[in-house]
Amino acid sequence: MPMTDSEIAALHAWLAGTDEGKRFDLLTVTTRTGIALRWTNCDVPLTTPDGRTFVPTSYERDRLKVNANLQIDDVQLTLNVDTVDTVDTIAGVPMLHFAGRGGLDGATVMLEWIFLDVAGAQKGYVTRFEGKTGPAETGLGTVDVSIRSLLAMLNRLVPAEIYQPGCRNTIYDARCTLNPVTAAIVGTVTGLSGNRLDYIASGLGQAPGFFDLGAIRFTSGLLAGEQRTVRAFAAGGVQTVLPWPQQPAIGDTFSIRPGCDRTKARCTSLGNLLNFRGEPHVPAPETAA
Repeated sequence: MPMTDSEIAALHAWLAGTDEGKRFDLLTVTTRTGIALRWTNCDVPLTTPDGRTFVPTSYERDRLKVNANLQIDDVQLTLNVDTVDTVDTIAGVPMLHFAGRGGLDGATVMLEWIFLDVAGAQKGYVTRFEGKTGPAETGLGTVDVSIRSLLAMLNRLVPAEIYQPGCRNTIYDARCTLNPVTAAIVGTVTGLSGNRLDYIASGLGQAPGFFDLGAIRFTSGLLAGEQRTVRAFAAGGVQTVLPWPQQPAIGDTFSIRPGCDRTKARCTSLGNLLNFRGEPHVPAPETAA
């Protein structure tokens, strides 16, 4: 938790009036799975006012560089695993094995400095560096990690999201918000077409194309549990992209849900226009110039 303005002012005043304080690292490494590792180069555990506890760890890191521009810096971090007393395992796995299997790759790192007076009382802390780790390299009792500043995220040739006519969501994902369970409709096989394995007739009365690109899954009969992508739907007939392993029987039940071609019209027909994330009126590249 960041310090308040008054706490920062008090820290500045203390730093300006003393030259006998001590400074230690507070290193927070959060893995991609959400495991928070908190280390310090102090020889005793340190607990910040917001309740975070940092345990003593033997490591070496590069000196930090301060620039007035957007220069991207890397920080090299070496953990001396063979001398670590309290953090030689991560989630019950030896650190060398955890790092060797990619457990530290892509982790978020925050380096803070904490200041103590000669009596060991905490005077405050400041954030000095934030970044993400690259692939970790393990050695004989060491783990080497390269940490790239978060400023690297600005070094992109294209924006994170590109203007395009089609929706950037995938149907049923978190930003689409449609629920695949509530969107599913129960149907029954009412007819077959000769020996075809990719077509069934049903009594469903939705408009042609309503289930195109969706999914159909049998819930009874010999095909129970089998699922296919819908190629086309018209007049109650369902054609799948891939054939079924065998023909279903008339009376078998299934669950079918609509798909999406990412157009504004399709999103409107599904009653989800509010969450449409495309720009259908963007001109073609040859006319934009």
